Amino acid sequence: MARYKSLWRYRCPCEYEKLQQQLTTLQQQEKDNIDTFIAKAQEILNRNGIEARIELRIRKPYSVWRKMQTKCCDFHHVDGKHYIRIIYKANGLQEEKKTCLHIYTVLSDHFNERQCSVVNYINAPKENGYHSFHVKLLNMQGNWEEIHISSERMIRNNRLGCTAERTEANVKTWLEKFKYVLKDIAYHTNEMEYMDGVTASFYYDKIIVLPTKITSKKEAN
Repeated sequence: MARYKSLWRYRCPCEYEKLQQQLTTLQQQEKDNIDTFIAKAQEILNRNGIEARIELRIRKPYSVWRKMQTKCCDFHHVDGKHYIRIIYKANGLQEEKKTCLHIYTVLSDHFNERQCSVVNYINAPKENGYHSFHVKLLNMQGNWEEIHISSERMIRNNRLGCTAERTEANVKTWLEKFKYVLKDIAYHTNEMEYMDGVTASFYYDKIIVLPTKITSKKEAN
């Protein structure tokens, strides 16, 4: 959950500080190689008349820590400590898909693509409405770079969550999943373990509760 994620650095300050230092050191060590790859990718996009900007995104210590726990490995054996995001402009859904595939095509023509690394969240978005196109490409030093291709609209909606486009189907699907998980956890765990089970099931889902404005005492009752 988002709240647990934000509190983790205070619950585990030593682990957080250590991972933060390791990420900073790694970023400094890989800076030249990443900058070279980004510059080459930008050159390819410009040459093909594609208007897009490229950003380097470093994953947070909590995200890296979760991967370490899941894969039972140390910091140096966790992949995907950063990813490269390509953001482009498009008018309408059809142009979004067309431009996204065009970017993927021109980049994979110049960089080797890791087999089975494509994840198409545009045609098959996540339940929370997340849209993007993921692929891993080989950089000039022989390392895989994780690439996320997203339109401006996708980036905006991904930040706001499933309510961004007010799609009733997305919200309903997520709520049904939430209700099912709550019932299942309640049935299989005792009262003391209940919240731990809920937290573990929704680690990657951000839940934001907004207060409802009460206009009168009558409505409050």
